[in-house]
Amino acid sequence: MKYSLAVAGLVLMLVGCAEPVRLERRWTVMGTYAQAEINAFDAKSAERMMERVRSACERVDAEMSNWKQDSMLNQVNRDARKGAAPVSSADLYRCIRLAYEFAKNTEGAFDPTVGRLMQAYGFRPVRPRVPNEVELAAAMDHSGWDKIQIFPETRSVRFLDPGLELDLGGIAKGYAVDVAARNFALPGIRSGIIDLGGTVYAWGVPEPDLAWQVVIRDPGLPDGNTGIVLLQDRAVATSAIYENSFTVDGVTYGHILDSRTGRPADTDIIAASVISDSAAEADALSTAFFVAGSQGAAAMLQRARRIEAILLVEGDEGPVLMVSGSLRNRFTVDPGFAARIGGRVRFILPPTTLE
Repeated sequence: MKYSLAVAGLVLMLVGCAEPVRLERRWTVMGTYAQAEINAFDAKSAERMMERVRSACERVDAEMSNWKQDSMLNQVNRDARKGAAPVSSADLYRCIRLAYEFAKNTEGAFDPTVGRLMQAYGFRPVRPRVPNEVELAAAMDHSGWDKIQIFPETRSVRFLDPGLELDLGGIAKGYAVDVAARNFALPGIRSGIIDLGGTVYAWGVPEPDLAWQVVIRDPGLPDGNTGIVLLQDRAVATSAIYENSFTVDGVTYGHILDSRTGRPADTDIIAASVISDSAAEADALSTAFFVAGSQGAAAMLQRARRIEAILLVEGDEGPVLMVSGSLRNRFTVDPGFAARIGGRVRFILPPTTLE
């Protein structure tokens, strides 16, 4: 049996025979779609697992949304400007702390403090515009991950700038997927896969000796694919601007912003996919790689552990697909895509093996 699920950034495909119980659901959450497949030994276990997956995604959305005025994140944004603000939700605190650590480790290539910049460019609320230099300077003044203080002993957060605003859009989907995936170890569950807006976690195997197959979307063609990556107990996330950008006077402005310049990221990377044991890490690092460019991404990969990447890079002679050497037997390039980029596929990125 073979099927595929079209998604915004990824397409999921499962190849294998019918399972005793297979449950699929799709719903809307976090401003995007969510989709899950559960393979279980019985229908009751499958339904229970699906409900937990959906509940986890909705709870993270309620806690971490910038769009909902009553969210816990917005409460933290208001309180942390006045002093150390306790974070009542353990998950929200962990996500903020993770975001801070990723920002620190990527030297700001990933930065959760782009809230004011997102507003300046009209990505939130959705009123696309190009800010003037005064507006841009003001938004940059109220950005910067190093203006956050984390207090683990009291599980609290403080902003050193009263105009700062956290925006967890670059990590919250991945964190929600991780929270949902915690439930896969429940009795009665054989395997499963979760896709939240293109951030995917695959647990177990759909069939003996078969890994989940996740098709990575071609950013240049709405219905095209870059290739298929095999996943087992791993996550993948992709950062690109093909679904959230606007054009003014012939210039395209993407939603992935570089807080260090105050402008949309402008590097040689067209799309960055990251594979990790954690969906939150894959989500954050795909953004960081997109912002850092191919050389910066390669340097981060050299320092990282168990992180793999698939980068579509704009080269001198056209797009080049740069892939971690460790993926040579787990990533298959789509023939049509390979032909479109003139066969420029290079398995040259770290790591060479996955340890």
